[in-house]
Amino acid sequence: NLVLDDKLFEDPQRFAQLSDIPGYFAENAWASQGFQSSLYRPLLLTSITLDARLYGDWVAGFHLSNILLHVLVSLLVYVFLLQLLRATDRGASSPSLWALLAAAIFARLLDRKAIEFTKAV
Repeated sequence: NLVLDDKLFEDPQRFAQLSDIPGYFAENAWASQGFQSSLYRPLLLTSITLDARLYGDWVAGFHLSNILLHVLVSLLVYVFLLQLLRATDRGASSPSLWALLAAAIFARLLDRKAIEFTKAV
């Protein structure tokens, strides 16, 4: 089920059209609700629109997309850190292990809002 601020995105008309996506890059995240905000989250709104098109009213699909996006971002953190450690090569033993450890901490310890904001930027 939708909880907390998820309900602000519940309006099916708000996220019904793919043609609305360019407009997300010109407004704040809460503009559709009549709120003024400094939260500029066009990728979040785009993700919600694509989820709405893919899953309709199936809320679990929205959660599935967020989990898959978080896994993807965590893998990208691993690849980035691995490349960084290899490029700096200061005699660190097993850079792949350190990159994996850091990516695992990133994947596990961030709270839900931090994850969403990281993906939305």
